[in-house]
Amino acid sequence: MLNSRQKEILGRVILTFEKTFEPVGSKSICDDMGLSSATIRNEMSELSRLGFLEQPHTSAGRIPSQSAYRLYINELIKPIPPTDKEKNHIYNAVFSAGNPEILLLRACDALSDVTEHMCITSTPSDAKSYIAKVDLIPIGNINYLLVLLTDSGIVKSLPLRVDEEIYPAEAAVFSSVCARVFSGIPMINIDKATIQGLFTGTQPAPLKFASISDTLRSLIESACVCELKASGEINLFSRGEIEIEKSKKILSMLRSRQLLELLVYSEDNSKVLIGNEMKNEALNTSSLVFEDYSFLDRKGGKIGVIGSTRMQYSKILPIVQFTAKTMGEAISNLFRNDGRNIYVQIR
Repeated sequence: MLNSRQKEILGRVILTFEKTFEPVGSKSICDDMGLSSATIRNEMSELSRLGFLEQPHTSAGRIPSQSAYRLYINELIKPIPPTDKEKNHIYNAVFSAGNPEILLLRACDALSDVTEHMCITSTPSDAKSYIAKVDLIPIGNINYLLVLLTDSGIVKSLPLRVDEEIYPAEAAVFSSVCARVFSGIPMINIDKATIQGLFTGTQPAPLKFASISDTLRSLIESACVCELKASGEINLFSRGEIEIEKSKKILSMLRSRQLLELLVYSEDNSKVLIGNEMKNEALNTSSLVFEDYSFLDRKGGKIGVIGSTRMQYSKILPIVQFTAKTMGEAISNLFRNDGRNIYVQIR
C-alpha cells in the first residue's frame, strides 16, 4: 500500500514524535533524508489522506495515527535492546524472590521502574493445576496459617483459628493425608465432599479439623482463579500523556478485573494492542505491550505495560520480552533448586 519512501517518512515522523511529543513538520526530517521539504510535505499530505498521519491544527505539523503505529509495529520497528543497567535491575529484582508470587510482584515493580509506565502481570491460571503441598503453620496459641502450594508455584495462605491446639504430629498427619487424597486430582475437580471427607476414619480426629475444611476450600477456589498484579499506577498520571479521567477509568478497570480479562485473553500475535483495538473507550488513547512467561515447559501468565499510544515501542517491547524471559527462568530455578519448599516467604 505504501512505497518504501512513504514508509521511511512515516517511520521518521513516529520516532521524532516519540522524542518531542510535538506535531512533526517536513523541515524537521528533510535534512536526515536528503529530500527537499516540499517533497516530504507532499508525501506527508498523501499519508494523511491514507489515514496514517493526522493534523491536530491547520497550521501544525502531523502526528501518527493509530493505523500508523500498527504499520510501524508490524513492519518498521527497529528494537532497541535493554541496557545492561536495565537488565541488571530486572534480573536482581526477580532472582531475589523466595517464591513465585513475590517474584511476580518484584518483576512488576522492576518493569515499571525501567519503563516508567504502569505494569500489570497475571498469575498462572491454576484451575487444571495440582496441589503440591498443604501445611498448617502455628502462629500462636490456637491460631494457625493454612498454606497451600500448587505445582505451578502459586502460594495461597489464610489465617485460621481452631477450638483446640493442633500438635506438630497431628499437623504432619494433616499434610500427609492431603497429599494422598489430592494426588492426581486437578484442583478444579476437588469438591466440598472430597475436602470434608479428608479425615474420615483417620487420626487426628475429624472433629479437631472440622473448622479447617471451609478455609481449605476457600484456598483451593482462590488458587483456581487467575489474578492480576499491578505496579506504577502513578505513572498513568505523572507522565501527563493520558487524560486524567481516562487514567481514573483505567484504574477502575484494574479493580473490576476488566484489565485482567484484556491481558489474559489477548491473542494478538504482535503482543501490542493499540488504542481502539482494545475496544474500550477508556483505553482508546492507550497501548498495551505484553509478553507471555512460561516455566518448566508449561504456560505461566502474561506481563505487560500500559501507556500512551505514543510510547517508545522500539524500547518498551524488548524490555517487556526480556522481563518475561527472566521471570520464566527465575520461576524454573525456584522449582529446580528448592523443590516444593518455595513458600518460605509467606505474603
